[in-house]
Amino acid sequence: MAVIPFGKPGVISATMLGLGRALGETIAVALILSAAFEINWHITEPSGNTFAANIALSFAEASGIPVFCGGHGYGALPYDHPLYGKDLALLSLLGMMGQPGVDALLVVGARFGLFTGGRHGTPVAPGVPVAQIDLHAPEFGRLREVRIPVLADAREALHALADAAVGIDWPDRSAWAATATGLKHLAGSLYGAPDPAATPVHPY
Repeated sequence: MAVIPFGKPGVISATMLGLGRALGETIAVALILSAAFEINWHITEPSGNTFAANIALSFAEASGIPVFCGGHGYGALPYDHPLYGKDLALLSLLGMMGQPGVDALLVVGARFGLFTGGRHGTPVAPGVPVAQIDLHAPEFGRLREVRIPVLADAREALHALADAAVGIDWPDRSAWAATATGLKHLAGSLYGAPDPAATPVHPY
């Protein structure tokens, strides 16, 4: 008990220095990765897209191929973008709706596991050809066959694909993409809109 009164200024100083350093590094990284040079003084609110999100969007918009992700990717792309489909697991509903499923899959920065189908063949059928970009070679073919394994940094590889996609005459997938990405609104139609006055605010 005798140490606490004398050590209190040091504890407070160390806490403030630690918080200041963490906050400063976070803001620095956010400014570097931000797509738009916009300073938002409300530090808890997002501002702009990240560099990685811009690369993903540029490839999607050039090719017309929709982008899906796992839970870890929420918020990486604008929710209302017409080529953002949110959950990869939603693709399993296409067959139930009588719609054609995925004819090929490009996996970037993700790995097959419990929430990406694993070896069970959902939401992407086992026969669908897969191209996977990963830095860890043992991941290729670990849970399912990978037709085109690419051992590379995901950001750099996607950047190269986005640049190459501009010069390709891609087939029109707009109707299928609209159906596939429209599945993200399914949960909202089941549960209804959230009450903004409720605490905490959660859609379901």
